[in-house]
Amino acid sequence: MPNEETITIQRLLDPQSSAAQQRAALRWLADYLEQGYILNLRPSRDLLRGLEDFAAQAQGDAALKKRAANLHKKYRPR
Repeated sequence: MPNEETITIQRLLDPQSSAAQQRAALRWLADYLEQGYILNLRPSRDLLRGLEDFAAQAQGDAALKKRAANLHKKYRPR
């Protein structure tokens, strides 16, 4: 897994991150997933697990959690 991907996932899951930081991390991950999709690359398990974990958190912005759940659903392997 690329280092930047790992750092971004950690920023997304960090309870100390602000909503703006999580929004930026989620935006970066969405772009990263889209680029991988265009290049016909499978998303990493850690990335999908991070999106799933973020969507399942009890606390946090509901819109961001919904976006993470939608990204997970859209890009998970079938």
